[in-house]
Amino acid sequence: MPGNSNTIDVNDPHYIHLSDAPGGKFVANVFEGTGYGEWRRSMLIALSAKNKLGFIDGSIPKPAANAATANSWQRCNDVVFSWILSSVSPTIADSILFNNTAKDAWDELQERFGQSNGAQLYGVQK
Repeated sequence: MPGNSNTIDVNDPHYIHLSDAPGGKFVANVFEGTGYGEWRRSMLIALSAKNKLGFIDGSIPKPAANAATANSWQRCNDVVFSWILSSVSPTIADSILFNNTAKDAWDELQERFGQSNGAQLYGVQK
């Protein structure tokens, strides 16, 4: 509605399109513990296309509870979190479910699966 001050611009990262349903298939392959780099790249592309990267990279931090954007931020965070949960195996989803934010879940996945194996890590550190 033109002139409605409650309308969110489609370019605003807090905007949620009708097709941005939580829990839907978000990337082609579900992450099951191997191929993290490829899965991560697919997620980054999809999140960028939806203008939601800021919810996992920290550039759109959680506002104060009384901020005007608190509700829309929480809604978007929950949608992004649901996309992450639906893009990993049930076992992995269960292990990250109780994180507070999509960023926390994303960071935990990076910490757990983003490391190379020990020999490769040792070689890089050398």
